[in-house]
Amino acid sequence: MATSFKDTLRAISGGAIAAAMSLSMVAGAAHAQTRTVVGEEYQPTVWIGPDGCEH
Repeated sequence: MATSFKDTLRAISGGAIAAAMSLSMVAGAAHAQTRTVVGEEYQPTVWIGPDGCEH
């Protein structure tokens, strides 16, 4: 009887650990998707290349 109780307890705790690990991975993935990207303002310019062409 004690052996089956230990096996049951081990199975339950193993399942709980696996569930906690998967939840932490999902939470980490959700956090990674909420990143804010700060860009720079684009200001177009005109320049003359070495070959004399306007770009």
